[in-house]
Amino acid sequence: MTLFKRSCSALLAALMLVPLTGCGGETAGSTTTTAATTTEAPSAEDSKTPGIDSLTAEEIAAYAALAAQNAERANVLGSVIEEYYISGRGDNIQFAMYLNTNNFSTSNIASVWHITSALTMMSKLWAINAGGRGANYATLHAKTLTAMEYYKGTAYIANYDGNVEQTMYAVNRAGSPGTASLADVAAVYDDQMWIVRELVYCYKLTGVEDYMTQALALAQVCLDAWDVSDDGNGGEVGGIDWGPGYSSKHTCSNAPIIEPLVEIYEIFAAEGRENAQYYLDWAIKIYDWTNKHLRLSSGLYGDLVRPQGRELVGSGKGKHWESTGPLGSLDPTTYSYNTGAMISGAVALYRATGEETYLKEAKTSAKRAYSSFTINTKLNGEAYKQYVANPAGIYRSNTWFNLVLLEGFIDLFPYDTRCATYLATYQESLDYAYENHKTEEGLMPRDLYNGWNKTATVSNDDGRRPDLDKDIMDQASYAEMYAALSILYSQIAAAQ
Repeated sequence: MTLFKRSCSALLAALMLVPLTGCGGETAGSTTTTAATTTEAPSAEDSKTPGIDSLTAEEIAAYAALAAQNAERANVLGSVIEEYYISGRGDNIQFAMYLNTNNFSTSNIASVWHITSALTMMSKLWAINAGGRGANYATLHAKTLTAMEYYKGTAYIANYDGNVEQTMYAVNRAGSPGTASLADVAAVYDDQMWIVRELVYCYKLTGVEDYMTQALALAQVCLDAWDVSDDGNGGEVGGIDWGPGYSSKHTCSNAPIIEPLVEIYEIFAAEGRENAQYYLDWAIKIYDWTNKHLRLSSGLYGDLVRPQGRELVGSGKGKHWESTGPLGSLDPTTYSYNTGAMISGAVALYRATGEETYLKEAKTSAKRAYSSFTINTKLNGEAYKQYVANPAGIYRSNTWFNLVLLEGFIDLFPYDTRCATYLATYQESLDYAYENHKTEEGLMPRDLYNGWNKTATVSNDDGRRPDLDKDIMDQASYAEMYAALSILYSQIAAAQ
C-alpha cells in the first residue's frame, strides 16, 4: 500500500471511528432527519462535534499527525504564490493571473477575484503557522490588502433605493490607488462578498478592529444593492444583482454574504455591540430569498435568475433602478461553490438561531453536492473520486469553486456524520496528486489523479490550457484546502 493510501486509510479510520451522531438523531448512512423542537440557538455544548470527547489517544494522535502533514503541504504549495506570481518590492506589489509552467513566465494582471483567492490562502497559512513563518504570511497579507487599493474606486451608484456614494472594489486594477472605475460592469457584488468573508475571518483571527470596520463598510455596499422594487403583491422583488451594471441575480451575488453576516451578529452579540440583530435579520432575509428563487428540488443551487427588466428613474440622489416585471427564469446550471456557500450560510444560521430547517437543508444540499460534484477515476484497477466544479461545463475543474464547497462541508462537519466521507475524498485526491504529480516547484495539476495535461483546453470555446497557463486561483486553492483541513483536524485533536 502506498504512502498516500495509508495516510488516507488512517484518515477514514480516524473519522469513521468517531461515534458521530449528528444533530437531529442522524447516524452514518441514514437519509432521514428527526426534527428538533428547539427554537433557541444551540448551546456551546450542543455545538461541539459529536463524539469528539470520546476519542482514544491513538485517534487524537492520528488527527494531530494529519493536521501537521496537511500544514506542511499547504506551506509548500502556498510558497509558489510569492515565488512566482508576485512582482514588485515593499508594499508596491502586483499579482499575475497566469504562470506558464514550461518557462515560468507570467501573464495577465490578476483580477480582484484572483487576488482575493491568494489573500484567503495567506490568512489560512498565517493561522496554521506559529512563529516566523506565520509572521511572514501576516506581513504578506497586509501587503496584499495594500495592493488591492489599486482596485478600489468611489462613485455614485444607482441602486434600487437611491443614488448612493459607494467605495468598493472593481474587477480590474487601476493605475493608482483608489481610482478604479466602477462604471457599468466594472464591478460586481460577489467580489465584495468574498472580501467581506475574509475580513471577518481576519477579525476573528486577530481581533484587529480595522478588519471589522472594513468588513462592515463593504457589507453595507452589498446590502444597499437589495432590490426593493414592488413585486406587485405588496412585497419586494428582493435579491442582489450580480453588479451595479447587471440586472441578473445570481446565487454567487447573494449566498457568500450570508455566513459573514451571521458571524458579525455573533461577534456583536458576544461583545455587547449595538445593531447585532440587524446583521442576523439580513442574513435570514438573503438566505430565504436565495432558497426561494435559486434552490433546485435536488437541494443544489442554480446559477442565476435571468434579468426581469429594469429602468432608471428619478434624478440626483433620488435616481434609482426599478424592476419592471417579474423575476426571469432560473438558469439551473450548478457549480460547486454556489451550493458550498449556501451550506455554510445555512449552518451559520442554524448555529445562531437553532432553527432545525437550516440544518436539514444544509445536510440535503451536502449529500447531493457530494454525489453531483464528484467523478470516478480508475487507476491500476482501483476506483477513486475527485471533485469537479461542474461536470458538464467550462468550469469543470475549477479548484477554487471546490474549495468553497470544502468550506461548506467543514462548517457542516460538527452536525453531519457523512461529512467524514466528503472530507476524506478531498484528502485522498489531494494527497495522491501531491505525492505523484507535484512538480519540484510545488505546482499541482487540475486533474488530481490523471495528472498533467498541457494540451487540453478548458472547453471548445476557450483556447486557454489550464495546466500550461496555471491560474493563481488553482495554486492558492490547493494550498488553502490543505490548510483548512489542517485547521479542522488540529481543532479536533486539541478538543480533548
